[in-house]
Amino acid sequence: MINVIRPIFTPLVLDALVFKELITRRIICDQINKSIGTCLNRLIPRKVQYGFFQVATFATTAINKITDLFFDRSPEPFKKIVLAPILEEVAYRFVIQKSLESLFALIGLGSTPSKVLGIGASSIMFGFAHNADPETERFAITFTSGCFYGALADRQYLGASILIHFINNLIAHFRVPKVTRTIVYKSSANTNS
Repeated sequence: MINVIRPIFTPLVLDALVFKELITRRIICDQINKSIGTCLNRLIPRKVQYGFFQVATFATTAINKITDLFFDRSPEPFKKIVLAPILEEVAYRFVIQKSLESLFALIGLGSTPSKVLGIGASSIMFGFAHNADPETERFAITFTSGCFYGALADRQYLGASILIHFINNLIAHFRVPKVTRTIVYKSSANTNS
């Protein structure tokens, strides 16, 4: 069992987890979120960003339709923790990222630039799928996570990115709902007064 798990946790994966944790803990997030949004706005024309947003919207809609069609009666945590990583990684890494890599290679870019551009473009779409405003913290976190997932899918295999995405959603599920419940409870208490 150890030999099966060990190849997944290469230094790249461990570095990705550590760096993502630094971003999540806001050690560098305040600096990086505006930088990512500013770079995105300066480097990529608005029409291209809109195209990325449209692809992300289409992918998210397809993922939601598949989830509703086959897993309508499943509990919401199961959908977010288990299904979302699988469906999102298949959509964004296997379909979109690989298609973009092939497209960039077809137009004459080398192997490495094609991979980098494919990972970057699919990560921007992944960020748009989770938050439409590129200058927010959530976009920065999902964009960076998308880069890590894309690199894992490229250097390891799709299962590695699904596993790390699963772990991320599992941790987020147990950290975020407590805050959400508190906010909902306080806001409902305020409206009943």
